[in-house]
Formats: sequence, structure tokens, C-alpha cells
Amino acid sequence: QGTVAAFETVTVPAGTFANSAKIEATITSTLTLSDDGSRVTITAIQTDWLAPGVGPVKRRSQTSGLGLTETVTEELVKFTPAFRFTSVSAARDHTCALMPDGTAYCWGAGGSGQLGDGTTIASATPMLVSGGLTFSSVSAGGSSHTCGIVTAGGAYCWGFGDQGQLGNGSTTLPAPSSATPVPVVGGLTFKSISAGGTTSHGHTCGITTSGDTYCWGFGIWGQLGNGSTDSTATPVLVSGGL
Repeated sequence: QGTVAAFETVTVPAGTFANSAKIEATITSTLTLSDDGSRVTITAIQTDWLAPGVGPVKRRSQTSGLGLTETVTEELVKFTPAFRFTSVSAARDHTCALMPDGTAYCWGAGGSGQLGDGTTIASATPMLVSGGLTFSSVSAGGSSHTCGIVTAGGAYCWGFGDQGQLGNGSTTLPAPSSATPVPVVGGLTFKSISAGGTTSHGHTCGITTSGDTYCWGFGIWGQLGNGSTDSTATPVLVSGGL
């Protein structure tokens, strides 16, 4: 009779929990012998990390009749990580934010790919933006698109793109949407970016490291600032010598 516990220590990725640099998690296996000596129950609690800050906790219970019978049950327990964002941007139907390591997460409506996780599915919890990019800023737009600047200064956009608001250089409109980040064409280096517009009339503007302002997307009301009312999927310089 009695219980024996075995412990294994694993390292949890930094930033998984609030105010954490590194956390060690313990996997516990417990062996329990029944009072009459006829059964041994092994219960294990194991944490399977799918990505930093994401993953279920699996509880596994195995009962053995000393080699005669065996019953195994498993239960997945929802794991809710604590996010510590450095910035956040909210649009009409979705929100995006940055972690201290530059990874971007988005949540909310996803029908146009504006969450950037490779799907067109809505999510009530933060979803990691795909592509392995490291962002310095991110902006969620009212036209169901999102844009961000990576640490090297290049701009990427994702989501609804029919009016060219993703800046992917499409030569025909409506331009394609994208559920993953696509680079803004032109080789420009940005220090700030803003994704704006309404549901079907989206545009984006950014300021380069040299101080010039470029815009792209829906331009029928002159919102691109280049003296034209044409829409474009390629960044155009805001005119006027400002």
C-alpha cells in the first residue's frame, strides 16, 4: 500500500507568464497501490508546449490490475497563458498586439485573413501571426487589414486587400487578400505605419526613415495624398513638399 511520485523538470519558454524570464514546470507521475494490492494506478500530469505561451495540459490516468487488466483515460485541460503586450492596436472588428520579443498576435474577426495566422477563422483569443517575423510596430485597420513594421524596417500587411491596401504591388484591382503577412513592395524602410479605412475602402500610410510619407490602397477621395484619385497597390509618395 502507498503512493510513489516521480518528478521531471522541464523549461517553459520565457515570457509565457506575466513577469517571467524563465519558468520551470514539473511533470508528475504518481503510482498508487490499492488497499487490497490488486491494482496499480499511474497518474501523470504533463505539459505539452505547442509554442511560447500556447499549449494544453494533459492529464493521463492509467489503472492496471497487475498485468491482468488495464484502463487508460486522458483529459485535456485548457491552458490560458498570461500575455504581456508592449503595444496594442484595435480596429473595427479585430485587434493586434506585440509581445516584448516582437512577435505579433491578433484576435477577433478573421474572415478576410486579418489575424494573419494563415486562416480565415475568427478567434476570441490571441493568435500568433505566422511567418516568424519580428515586428517593431503593428497597426490594425478598419478595412479588416493589418500592417506592421519588422525590426529591419520593412513593412508587411495581411487581411482584406481588394483596394490595394496590402501594398503587394498587384497591377489589377481588386487585388488579392492574404491570411499571412506579405511584404509591401518598393524596398522602402519605414519608422511608422498606419492601416486605416472603412470596411471596403481601406488604405495604408507609412513614414520612411528618411521622413517621406507614402500611402497605398483606396484613393477615390484623394486619401493617398499624391494629387490623384486613383487607387493603387503600390506605395505612392505624398506630394506637396511637406
